Amino acid sequence: MAKYIDIKNVLKERIVSNYYPVDLPLPTEPELAEELGVARMTLRRAMDELEKEGSLRREQGRGSYPTGRRFYPGFFESPEFGRWAETTERRTVVLSVQTTQATPEVGALLDLPEHAPVLTLRRQRWAAGRPLMVEHWFISAALIPDAFFNHMTADSLYEVLISLGLTLSHVQQDLQAVSLNVQEAEALNVQPGTPAFLLRRTVSDAAQRVLHVKLWFSGDAPAFHAVFNQ
Repeated sequence: MAKYIDIKNVLKERIVSNYYPVDLPLPTEPELAEELGVARMTLRRAMDELEKEGSLRREQGRGSYPTGRRFYPGFFESPEFGRWAETTERRTVVLSVQTTQATPEVGALLDLPEHAPVLTLRRQRWAAGRPLMVEHWFISAALIPDAFFNHMTADSLYEVLISLGLTLSHVQQDLQAVSLNVQEAEALNVQPGTPAFLLRRTVSDAAQRVLHVKLWFSGDAPAFHAVFNQ
């Protein structure tokens, strides 16, 4: 897969998570190229793609700004895996689980200080004999009861968290068409660069953000955004 696609996805993740606020310019191209370890030509191509999508706007002499552009289609259902993958072959495979320090991007997503402890969990969701979805969870480690670790292959981790005493009342999510990177393509048993959906979901209780999850599954669709309140 072309390197600029990886860089585009990194920048898109930062824009969607508000790591780059709408009213402030992104770092300069030389600064971004150095930070991300790529040639300026590669970075410029990634930013050109984001500008075409409407995620960025460039202002002569001022820099590049997130547009904050979203489509708001209203309420929509996003059913749990267990309800749409109705088959005896359904299973969940934990690929990795560890407690790490929050990166700047994850800290921005969960309103956590940098280096705060975060549980990171990657899972495959299988049905009909093949992986249909790969999930990457980020959960504030300070909020997780020890019993959670006994339920990591459950169909719905939201139901597990609620049963363990957490109140989940607000969901914000974005769906975007992406090209799969090497890691996620391998988890879905497809070729790198294959078109896919990436669903990003942030879940909060009344006081704070509890978790962020990214879900990749095959498909091709424009990006849209929705907010749910219980």
